[in-house]
Amino acid sequence: MQDPYRWRITVEDIFSLWLQDVDNPRLINFVHQVMGSYGFDIWARAAREIGRAYAESVSPLSVLSLLRPPVPVLHIYAQPHDPNYHTVLQEFASSHPWFSVYRLEAHSHFPMFEVPDEMVTAIEQFIKQR
Repeated sequence: MQDPYRWRITVEDIFSLWLQDVDNPRLINFVHQVMGSYGFDIWARAAREIGRAYAESVSPLSVLSLLRPPVPVLHIYAQPHDPNYHTVLQEFASSHPWFSVYRLEAHSHFPMFEVPDEMVTAIEQFIKQR
């Protein structure tokens, strides 16, 4: 995404991952029309900042582990669909009682378009437990 000649191809590849098995026209339009309207500068900056964050901290979970005092965290996600990813998060949760994870029954990277009620329920349950 930082190559001015290849960034658009890379972003389109990301969009394909985000929209795999999605048939929601509003969501498809949002990704292609709204997110697709951002230019090279925005996508290059996103790549730099994400790369810098991983270089400094290895992972978001490692950063969360350093917070003192720990804060309650609910990680809600729909992608990736890889069961190993969920297993890693569950293992992290089992050794960090302040962390919990919930995988939504959605296909895209934007589950708020697909399962907003499920997201609300997960968040409300998390808040009630606190």
